Amino acid sequence: MGSYSASVAIQQEGIDLVFEGYRSGKLDLTKLISHRFSLDEAAEAVHLASNPQPDSMKIFLKPSF
Repeated sequence: MGSYSASVAIQQEGIDLVFEGYRSGKLDLTKLISHRFSLDEAAEAVHLASNPQPDSMKIFLKPSF
């Protein structure tokens, strides 16, 4: 059996690093989006999110304006 421990302080430190990188322009978070769907394709997006594939990281639904 293994064990898992998470520190809130470490989690906050990671969050701060990510957002500082984003604010400073050193980190492009849009590269984490692996799939983009229109609202018309929402069912397909939900299906993919429910059945993740090796290449699916973040799924984005884009509303049509």
